[in-house]
Amino acid sequence: MKPASERNRRWREKHPEHYKAIYQRYNKKKYAENKKAEKERIKEWGKNNPDKIKAQKRRWYLRHRDKILAKNKAWREKYSGYSRKSWEKWEKNHPELAKEYTQKSVRTRRAKKAQTYCDLTIEEAQEVKKHGCLFCGSQENLQLAHDIPLSLGGPTVRANILCLCKSCNVRMHDKPLNEMIEQKILLEERSRYGFS
Repeated sequence: MKPASERNRRWREKHPEHYKAIYQRYNKKKYAENKKAEKERIKEWGKNNPDKIKAQKRRWYLRHRDKILAKNKAWREKYSGYSRKSWEKWEKNHPELAKEYTQKSVRTRRAKKAQTYCDLTIEEAQEVKKHGCLFCGSQENLQLAHDIPLSLGGPTVRANILCLCKSCNVRMHDKPLNEMIEQKILLEERSRYGFS
C-alpha cells in the first residue's frame, strides 16, 4: 500500500481545481477564526519581504493594466477640465498668490522630488537670470539649473544654481557644468581640425 502523502499528491494532481477550492475554503476559515493574528502575520511578512511585495504588486498591475488604464481614461474624460477650472477660479481670486505659487513651484518641483529644500528667493532667481546663459550667452528662454544635478546629489542652494538657456539646459541634462565645458572645448577643437 502506498503512503498517504503519495496518494494525496496524486489526488491533487488529478483534481487541481477541486483541491484549489478546498484549500481556499480552509484558508478563509483559518483567517476568519484568527483574523487579528493573521493580519499581524501578513503585516510582519510584508515588512520582512519588501521585494516580494513589490514584485507581487507589479505582477498584479501587469495582469490588470488594461482595466486600470481604461478606468483612468474614463475618469479623465468624465472630469476633464475640472481641476483646471478650479485652479483658474482660484487664480482669478488670488492673482498675487497664484503668481508667487507658480514661480516657486516651478523651481522647487524637482527639489521636492529629490527631497532637498529650495532656499532661493524670487529676487535671487531674477538676479541669476540677469547675466544670461552661462554656457552660450543667450538672453532668451532662460532657466535655472543645478551646477551639480539633483540626480547626482546636488542641493538646491544659491551656490549650486546657475542660469542656462533652454537648449543648453536640455543638452546639460544630468552632467555637471565642468563636463559640459570640457565637451564644448573638445567640439571646438574637432571642428578646427576638420572633424565633425
